[in-house]
Amino acid sequence: MHEELATLDAVAQHDRQLRDLARRIEKAQGVLADMQAAHAAAEALHTERTQAHRELRRAEKAAERKIGLYKQRRQSAIHVLENGLGDTDAAQRQIDQCENILDETETEVLELLEQQESLEALIAEALTGRDEAAATLAEVEQTVPADVAALEAETSTVRAARELEFAKLDPSIQARYTALAARKRVAVVRIERGSCSACQRVVQPQHLADLKRGRVIPCYGCHRWLVPV
Repeated sequence: MHEELATLDAVAQHDRQLRDLARRIEKAQGVLADMQAAHAAAEALHTERTQAHRELRRAEKAAERKIGLYKQRRQSAIHVLENGLGDTDAAQRQIDQCENILDETETEVLELLEQQESLEALIAEALTGRDEAAATLAEVEQTVPADVAALEAETSTVRAARELEFAKLDPSIQARYTALAARKRVAVVRIERGSCSACQRVVQPQHLADLKRGRVIPCYGCHRWLVPV
């Protein structure tokens, strides 16, 4: 292959390597970000369920205090009836009221206990999920930064090699290459089975002959630089 075509091809290969390295770095960083988000979500879920359980426990204790209070009131009213002192009708009404409130509150306590039991199972599940997410995150935090650092080091090496090759090109070709790469990402394409591998346009025999003689010519379909196999 003619020297200038070979240089163009080398620059294009370096650019492909750089794009691939950038994708790999982005993917690795994305994995880390996803694991961090998963761990934060698992932590938040566990905290949310634990807080909900505390609220149920507070509600249970408040209900138990209420039961104790109305038991005392009922006992006071029973005392009035047993001793025949005071307003016995009012005492009976108080006993009936206390009985109703006690029934309702004791039912409420049972419901709260059932909710707590269900929530305890969910808390255990959330705890397991949190611990698993933490373990996965710890593993990823150990491997991803090292992987990214290695990829970035390789990127620096490839970029330096690319710049050395790019500097060999004529300034007019450099400008054209940069413009093509900015618009189409790929500025240099191979000829495969007599056609441009990017747009599939057939390369005329004269152009193939010109390429063999070392001329740098573009595809007449997509305008990328053509490189023979």
